[in-house]
Amino acid sequence: MNIDAATMTIPYGQAHTAYLHYRKALVDKRATRDDKMLLRGLRAVLRGQKVIDVNLAIGTGGRDMWGRPRLAIGRADWPFVQLYGRVEGFQFSSRTGTWGRPPRGEVVVPETSFAPVPADVRRSGQIQNARAQTPSIPPQFRPAAGTLADHHLLFEAVWQPAPTRDPLLLKHIDGPFYVVLAAWDLTPLEQAILRMKL
Repeated sequence: MNIDAATMTIPYGQAHTAYLHYRKALVDKRATRDDKMLLRGLRAVLRGQKVIDVNLAIGTGGRDMWGRPRLAIGRADWPFVQLYGRVEGFQFSSRTGTWGRPPRGEVVVPETSFAPVPADVRRSGQIQNARAQTPSIPPQFRPAAGTLADHHLLFEAVWQPAPTRDPLLLKHIDGPFYVVLAAWDLTPLEQAILRMKL
């Protein structure tokens, strides 16, 4: 999985100057919601963390032949990610229905993140809803016990009963911005264990 296009690269000096301006706006109590989001993102960049725009990552990952995103995102403690295709974009959720209050960690990626839908998909009507199994996290990449609910996984979705191969462990900053904490390839043995859970 290549997420280079979605990685936020800002020269340190420029990031530091912008951070100081947004920090001053926050201290002066005139910061907007966007200012606070940018401040959190700039703080992560200044700490040397790899920050990605998940909307851009999923959008540039493209679509499969049924119009579904090739990449999925879900909370690290979800066993499966449900995909719902909407006119305004895609909803990645743990729930099997769209009723009620959305679960914590649900992610919506706007349609504008993707290239236009191919004509043959458009003719087939609404993009199908689907489900993908969330990959397991090797012990060396797992966050401290009990904190998986605070993290997300970005992975190549296999929209059928089969495990993925190369996920990323992410920590949400704000809005569409996430820090990449780890990347790995699942071994055939790990994939076999996941298949047993289907």
